[in-house]
Amino acid sequence: MPHLRIASVNVNGIRAAARNGMSSWLDAADVDILTLQEVRGQDEHLEAALPGWTFVHDEATAKGRAGVAIASRVPAIASRTEFGDDDFDSKGRWIEADFLIGDRPLTVVSAYVHSGEADTPKQEEKWKFLDAFGVRLADLGDDDGALALVTGDLNVGHRELDIKNWAGQPQEGRFSPPRARVLRPVPRSGGRDGRVRRRLDRHRSRLGRRRARVPR
Repeated sequence: MPHLRIASVNVNGIRAAARNGMSSWLDAADVDILTLQEVRGQDEHLEAALPGWTFVHDEATAKGRAGVAIASRVPAIASRTEFGDDDFDSKGRWIEADFLIGDRPLTVVSAYVHSGEADTPKQEEKWKFLDAFGVRLADLGDDDGALALVTGDLNVGHRELDIKNWAGQPQEGRFSPPRARVLRPVPRSGGRDGRVRRRLDRHRSRLGRRRARVPR
């Protein structure tokens, strides 16, 4: 399979990221596909920030909020933004792009999950989003022979080792064990995936002991 490097960045505004030297970093990092969250801009801002790149982009309903994009050196062969039921607004929070890697299709996702706020309508929107997330992950996993990579700012601490001060955080809506099981599709035993998961677990545990940092 050809070499491919994919990076994911919450840019917190594409214009600010461009001013802070994102283009130089991309060139040095030799990135082929870049997924972006919190773009907070229009197509022309992406074009100015990423000259020479192609991209697919989904703006949020409210200007200056959220927004997701996937930029690539080679154009995607297809893209989609449809996500979940029609009774909630997923604009600017989920985008998929298909690429051909050798002779195998690859779907890359850029997702920006709501931060949520416990016991508020914001949290209900987050639950709806995570439910749709789980359904789409299952669909992607059922496509025999195809590859899929979901990236993004997921705003979920799904196990206690993801945050040092677990007990003090649930009110923020990010630390939600029941719905967050959607983020555990990787097998925990056997095979390469299981070994990678165990190494990640040990690494996260060491980080948790050294510092507490709430995902943004």
